[in-house]
Amino acid sequence: FIYGFKPYFEGQQPTGETQNELPLYAWAKVWKPIKSLTPMLCIQMANGNDSYTEASFETTDFKAKAPSMLAPRLSVCKGAEFGTNGCCLIDRATLQFEGMNVYDVTVAKGIDPILMVGLTLCKDKIEEKQSS
Repeated sequence: FIYGFKPYFEGQQPTGETQNELPLYAWAKVWKPIKSLTPMLCIQMANGNDSYTEASFETTDFKAKAPSMLAPRLSVCKGAEFGTNGCCLIDRATLQFEGMNVYDVTVAKGIDPILMVGLTLCKDKIEEKQSS
């Protein structure tokens, strides 16, 4: 999940989550489809108090996909259709130093860059859970 310190939309109530005793508001949910052969992530945006748009492969708000099984990058499109509405490229450096992941995140005009950075963080967390 991606949370923010401010409401995502007018009238939104905070979730039960907090950070440093400050309330957090639902912003987006990142999930990994089961049926994907290559690494893929989907984003559903908040549409209510702790609720999100319909979470299905065909209705996702954003979809991120690696070009191959071992590729260190993700191509992100807005909406469920690949090949149209490309909005971000997340490229992981091939050589990593001191155990830290280094990314180059290129975002199209009109796309929230913080959302794409949040997607990058979720990508790392999901991969970290899978490898442990």
